[in-house]
Amino acid sequence: MVVRLSGLLGPGEHTVRLRTNRTVYFDQALVADLVEEIEPAALASGSGAGRVVRWTEVPLAKAELRWLGFSQRISPDGGEPALFDYSRIEERTDWYRHPGYLTRYGDVTPLLKEADGALAVMGTGDEAALGFDAAALPPLSGGAMRTYLLYSNGYEKAFDPFSPITAAVEPLPWRESFSIEEHLRAAAEWNTRPSWTR
Repeated sequence: MVVRLSGLLGPGEHTVRLRTNRTVYFDQALVADLVEEIEPAALASGSGAGRVVRWTEVPLAKAELRWLGFSQRISPDGGEPALFDYSRIEERTDWYRHPGYLTRYGDVTPLLKEADGALAVMGTGDEAALGFDAAALPPLSGGAMRTYLLYSNGYEKAFDPFSPITAAVEPLPWRESFSIEEHLRAAAEWNTRPSWTR
């Protein structure tokens, strides 16, 4: 996560308070001066020529929604908070599953191609496996390296007192650019899997 602190700290101030309605654990927080800000659009259009940074967007080629399981909880010191090991998957957990209808398993590429009102609705234990076509990437010149950034647009419904309407999958968030009819049509076509099944 990158958070801009411009205008929040006065001269000589170095203390920042992080507030959230979630249980979040940070292993480190770093502060850096903003030397230069480069807009991705400028790099993509070529007006950022001569820069050290080059931006290439690689469109999503394939997305599959499937069952994975649950990352094993590991507690190095025997207490909380626990860490999660994605390489060790367990079949069962005590995590809450919201009742309602989730997106059916299989190809969900059309749902994830655009940030619109059509959502891939996942439950606990589900995984979205994404594929990108690396052929769109230009070759690296001597000494250059790549950094991959995944841009996503999504929502989370947690079962905690600070989230509204936590008892079920529905209602789902929607974008005003999507009509109610489009939302209902997308939900009827894609969200056909009862959350209590796999």
